[in-house]
Amino acid sequence: MASYNTHQREPLLDRQVQAALQKRGREALGLGLIVLAGMVAMMLWTYTPSDPGLFASSDQGVQNALGRTGATIAAPLMVIIGVASWGLVLFAAGWGLRLVTGRGHGQAMARGVFLPIALAVTALWAATLVPSAGWDTLHGMGGVFGDTVLGALVNALPMSPAAGVTLMGFALSVICLATWAFVMGVDWAETRQFLRFLGAGMALVVSGTGAVARGGLSGMGSAALSGLSGGIRGAQAARAAAAQHMQDRRARAQVAGPARAGHGYAPPPAAQGYAPAPETQGYAPAPAPAPAPAPAPARKAPPVIRASGYDMRQDTGYAQPARAPRAEPRLTHAPGPARAAPMPEPEPEPAPGLLARLKVLSSRPAPPPEPEPEPDLHPELIE
Repeated sequence: MASYNTHQREPLLDRQVQAALQKRGREALGLGLIVLAGMVAMMLWTYTPSDPGLFASSDQGVQNALGRTGATIAAPLMVIIGVASWGLVLFAAGWGLRLVTGRGHGQAMARGVFLPIALAVTALWAATLVPSAGWDTLHGMGGVFGDTVLGALVNALPMSPAAGVTLMGFALSVICLATWAFVMGVDWAETRQFLRFLGAGMALVVSGTGAVARGGLSGMGSAALSGLSGGIRGAQAARAAAAQHMQDRRARAQVAGPARAGHGYAPPPAAQGYAPAPETQGYAPAPAPAPAPAPAPARKAPPVIRASGYDMRQDTGYAQPARAPRAEPRLTHAPGPARAAPMPEPEPEPAPGLLARLKVLSSRPAPPPEPEPEPDLHPELIE
């Protein structure tokens, strides 16, 4: 029995070199995807509906950053799925970063096949949003696909269109987030790590806000206590000043009392630091003036008794004083018409009673008089 000796060929590159080449190739592919994501982002960011392409023809220059090619590719994407086109940028950048870092890159093909579903769900969710000021008015932010499918779903719901759009927006936001997490290759370990990071960040924000609030309250409390203590000290100082003022007034009243009693001037005591001037050493208070004598009562003349028929004007010694003629007042302006006396206001007639009103309402108006026949102005001629 013949036997054949088979010699296995040794590989051209050993395993370490093969692993290194695979790693470098994966990194290069990842960098290529990141660059592609940047180019797509520039193409979508500089998209203008008026650029010449499949849906528009214009003589103006192309404004897209990638030229006519970019305008031709961006136009159908923005018209069909709207802002969901940015999902291509997210997908390329995310998986490019995974390939560069070497984390979870083995599921790229298995998860990437669900990219069209993620784009469709994103277009539906974008259709529920209000278009921005610079958005094309021909369709919503979800493109033609998002507007068409969302309109069909809202019409099928047993509620008003506004409530249906609100409900669909909330539900589609949750579905869109879960779909993109699956497409981007997120596993449970990364989900737990993300939730842990989110919880730590929220706790840090809450603790920082509490510390700021406590610091503000403590500052307000210290300011209030300092203000209260300052007010108490001010009140005590005002009370002491008032007491000193009252003491000064009482001392001045005691010094001025003897001087007021003697109707003269009394210098203050020397204990207060008062010293009379040299020229006033011989000063003496002036004596009080003597009271004036009371006038003597006037004596009454005795009554004169005359006869009953006596007339003073017949007395030769009596002369009646001449009276000055009375001057007549002069009018400085023309006399106006005499004012008529005000007419007395007529007394209001008493309001008729209820029976009188009923009688008037029940009485029928008199029939109008029949017109008299007019005389014939054209009599017949009798032959």
